[in-house]
Amino acid sequence: LDTWLDDYLQKDIIEPVSDESTDWVSGLVLAPKPRNPNEVRVCGDYRQANTAIKREKHPIPTVDELMESMNGAIKYSKIDLKAGYHQIPLEKSSRSITTFITHRGLFRYKRLPFGINSASE
Repeated sequence: LDTWLDDYLQKDIIEPVSDESTDWVSGLVLAPKPRNPNEVRVCGDYRQANTAIKREKHPIPTVDELMESMNGAIKYSKIDLKAGYHQIPLEKSSRSITTFITHRGLFRYKRLPFGINSASE
């Protein structure tokens, strides 16, 4: 967990929560990675926080709609969105709901974390 915290702090994905108060503090869940059980995935347990998050619906196009939109294209690209959620910054006013507790104190995300119910929208 220390390695993960140091890595995410260095990458500017999370920040320590100083003396600000917050109504939200979630725990962390450590789960083995499917392809490498010797490594763990660190996830916030945002079940309670998710009850307070307003979801916005954005329709995802069907495969047929995507194929139609690519009709006639001459160039195609493929990208890997590794840690894609972490590419999306959170507004300062939205960060407190992502606060989590560790043995080193409270931290919160500066970028979209896994586990927030509206993340895929």
